[in-house]
Amino acid sequence: MRKTVTAVGISCVLLFVMLFASFTNAFHANAISNSEITSAAVTIIVRNEGNYGSVNANDNGACSIGALQWHATRALNLLQKIAAANPTNASNILGSSLYNEVVSSSSWSYRTLSSGESSAVSALLTTAEGTSIQDSLASSDVSGYIASGQQLGISNAGVLVFYAEVYNRGCAIAARVARNAANSAGSYSAITLSGIYQA
Repeated sequence: MRKTVTAVGISCVLLFVMLFASFTNAFHANAISNSEITSAAVTIIVRNEGNYGSVNANDNGACSIGALQWHATRALNLLQKIAAANPTNASNILGSSLYNEVVSSSSWSYRTLSSGESSAVSALLTTAEGTSIQDSLASSDVSGYIASGQQLGISNAGVLVFYAEVYNRGCAIAARVARNAANSAGSYSAITLSGIYQA
């Protein structure tokens, strides 16, 4: 199973690199804004993670949901925001038991979902409120990933997009990959897209 997951992960990263090959020259331009970098990163991450209604009922001991596959308590926080935007609709879709759990819980560190709960959560995620809130949260989260890379000293826009995609899988993983790439390149500002891919 682990070999399959690793192969799929490598395939996704390879697809990512291929998608960026045609944009490399544009990403080296100094005129690329943070919002453009964030938008490009969100697009890539969503292509690798799923869609608005994606639900992984048991992702290493807790659920992951939505376009960026928000995990565990972050999944709960997303559902709480959607429920707060339209409580009646959320209650109707989730059912009273799951709805009450969503609005009253403080942690879903180990919360997995049944088949029926997964279907209900997916339906809620694809409502107008669900998609709008996911768009806003994805932009906010990925903007934070980009800022994290910039604080390290990464300046190449393509590298920042790649870093953000890795960061979405785990901040410690992204830090390790960036550090390895910087060690090879001589500094964070010298990292190239091919360099971070190799790292």
